[in-house]
Amino acid sequence: MNLRICLLSSLISFSLCLEAQPSQELIDQYARKSLSEFYDFLSLPNDANNSAEMEPNIQWASRAFAKRGFDIERLPTAGVDLVLAKKMAPKAKKTVLFYVQADGQPVDPSKWFQETPYTPTLKQRKPDGSWEAIPWSKLEGDIDPEWRVFARSTADSKGAMTMYLAAMDALAAANIKTEYNIKVIMDFEEELGSPNLPDAVKKHRKALAADFLVILDGPMHVTNLPTMKFGARGIATVRLTTYGPRVPQHSGHYGNYAPNPAFRLMQLIGSMKDADGRVIIPGFYDGVNISPEV
Repeated sequence: MNLRICLLSSLISFSLCLEAQPSQELIDQYARKSLSEFYDFLSLPNDANNSAEMEPNIQWASRAFAKRGFDIERLPTAGVDLVLAKKMAPKAKKTVLFYVQADGQPVDPSKWFQETPYTPTLKQRKPDGSWEAIPWSKLEGDIDPEWRVFARSTADSKGAMTMYLAAMDALAAANIKTEYNIKVIMDFEEELGSPNLPDAVKKHRKALAADFLVILDGPMHVTNLPTMKFGARGIATVRLTTYGPRVPQHSGHYGNYAPNPAFRLMQLIGSMKDADGRVIIPGFYDGVNISPEV
């Protein structure tokens, strides 16, 4: 990951709160300073399927935000606790809530060409396209932007949390004060589908109350340039049941007129989007409420 670009991206997120921004020199300085902290964070196993692995990550994140002047509160859930970090600004009238995650996908160590997936390894691409490890100490000198850090969750999503912390340090060094209250909710079960987050949000809605929500998650654009996306799709799940004959029917005798559950399901799913990929909402067309045919 390109840490300078990532740090700049995090600072752009702060444009909700700020008119001024640190200089590029300061951004580069704190991107570099974040690397040792980044190494320590990446070294913590973080498969949420093993809840015991997440406690060191919770402790690390809590200390990291507390060091930057945030008040820390653990929000109990039926699974792994959430962590809420808060920094309130004097006379602030608005609050920004940032969402970050710290768990990672399960990992197969045999697929990683390095000591372990939790041993952060700096690599450079060879002429044949493969990657070779180079000493981490090279980051103390001139940094080649084509170098990459290999470790589980380097980008998704410990990178996002680390660049957020680096951005806070750069803002503090530039003596830039936010005019908004800042809250950061840290999710340690996101790769499991955040099974306990909905109930926790309801239970702790007062603590999480905010005027804006910024989600520090998602892929980098192919250009590797800072990107802010407005809006994110959620997920809804449904169970569809189609019915047909109770016993198998001979297609030569009953084909075409005996109900076929497979075809009915395909027709139902196919009716959800038009030929241009636009989602079709039954009962609405171009903003006009109509009665769908039954």
